[in-house]
Parts: sequence; C-alpha cells; structure tokens
Amino acid sequence: MTSGIAARRTAWRSAMIFALVPMALGIASITFGADSDENVAANRLVVETVNLVGQADADDDPASRFELLSRALENLDTIVARYPGSDVAVKLATGQAIGNLSRTNIELMKAVAKRRICLANPTSRCLLAFAMELTASLRDEYEIRSMYRNIFDVQLKARDWKGAIEVAELQADVEDRDWKLVSVVSARAESGDIHGATETLDKLTDKKYRDWGTGDIAVAIAKHGDTSSALELALRIGDEGGRNLTFFKIAEIRLQASDFEGVFDIIKSVSKAKTRSRIWAKTAALELGSGDVRSAMRTIEKIEA
Repeated sequence: MTSGIAARRTAWRSAMIFALVPMALGIASITFGADSDENVAANRLVVETVNLVGQADADDDPASRFELLSRALENLDTIVARYPGSDVAVKLATGQAIGNLSRTNIELMKAVAKRRICLANPTSRCLLAFAMELTASLRDEYEIRSMYRNIFDVQLKARDWKGAIEVAELQADVEDRDWKLVSVVSARAESGDIHGATETLDKLTDKKYRDWGTGDIAVAIAKHGDTSSALELALRIGDEGGRNLTFFKIAEIRLQASDFEGVFDIIKSVSKAKTRSRIWAKTAALELGSGDVRSAMRTIEKIEA
C-alpha cells in the first residue's frame, strides 16, 4: 500500500512539472514573436525556474528544497533586473503570475521549508524568528505586548543583544521601547561589554532612562577597577537622586576592596547628606569588622543626623 501511495505521489509531481514546463514554453513562443533578445533570455530563466520549483516540490529534504526555491526566486529577480523590457519582467514587476508560476507561492514554499529546517534542528535563534512572525500576525494589543516581552526576556538571557534591540525598537510605545533598551544597556554593561552598552545608551530618548543606563555603565566600569572613569561618568547623570545612588554603589565596590581612602574621595562628590551618612555607616561597619575600632569611631562621628 505504501508503494502505491509513493507511486501516485511521484506521478502527481511529474504531472505538475510536465504541466508547468509546456506552459512556460508556451509563454516563450508568444514572446519570441517580438524578436527580442531580452524575451529569449528571460524565457529561458522562466523555464529554469519552473524546473527548480518542480524539483523542490519533489524533494523531501527541507534544506535542499530551501536551496532550490532560493535559486528560483533569484531567477525571478534576475529577470526583472537584467531584462526589464521583457514581457515576463513586466508581469513579475506588477505582481502578476506567469501561468501557474507565482512569486508569492514560491516564497510561501520557501518559508515552509525554512520552518522544517528549524524544526529538524531547532535553535533558539530560529525559534525566536518564528515567534516574531507569529507576533506580527496577532491583532490583540495585550497579546502582542505579552509576546514581545517574552521574546525580549529570552533574547536578553541569551545575550542576543542585536535581537533584543530589534524587539525594543519595534515597540510603538516610547516608554516601553526605552525601558527595553535600558535593560539591554544594563545587561551589556554587567557582562563587561562597556562599548556595546554605550552604543545602546545612545538610542535612548527618555532622560530618566538615559540617567539609569549611565549609572549602570558607571557601576560596571567601577567593578572593573577604573574608579576614576566611573566617577567621571556618574557626574553626567542629571538626576541628583540617581547620581548619588550611583556614587553610593561605586563606594560599596571600593569598600569591598577595603579601599577606604578611595571611599573618602567618592564622598566628596556626594551632594545628599543621607547618602553620605549611609556610606560612612558602611565604612564604619567594615572598620569594626576588621578590628580597627579607633578608625570606626572617627568614621561614626562623620555620620550626619
């Protein structure tokens, strides 16, 4: 029974190929009458394209099918680009089918082949691409935002910075867009990609998110030991609260390295008494922990009421 089905399938495919080829040749015979070299060359590519589509339809290997269909589409592009005066180029340029040969159908077949390649050997990148396609077809605003959020989270965890930025820039809501972009800034900075984080920061339009991203980059720089550059960057933060919070985080990093003198220098840049007191309190606690009671007492005296 299986052999019978296979035989019918083969016969159907052969019939389709033989039906398409004469059709293409028929088109060729019509255009030959125009005595045009462009028509002759274009029609040859049409016949070749019909054969490629027929081979792809008969091929069970999705990768091979994808390649054949890609070549078929390249042929159609070549006809329009090289032989624009031919009859078939005019049809292709205006979205018309040539008999049963349709660019839309070939593109659909190629898309199906691409999905089958992914499903045969799934990767996060190709699955995310399909998720993006699915999201584009949704109509409910809540579902769209929810899907984009899930895709974005996966890309961020996978450190797919380019993909995450693409999703962020697809958001119509500026607030949502900048929130996603600053999340990329923070993640890139934390991973050590300071240059990439800075490039992403330049895409932000909202001032509060730019300050947030600048602070995270400054902290990341401090973690890599460049306190001077970190403080210089922190000074660019426009919001006083955000700027002082960044100074506090940088101070914590220096305290973890027991760099008490470095912390004293940082405090000079802190404008809020409450933040200064928090830093002094943490410094005193570490000094007490190390057994330096005298230094701790002197530090405690600096805490502002």
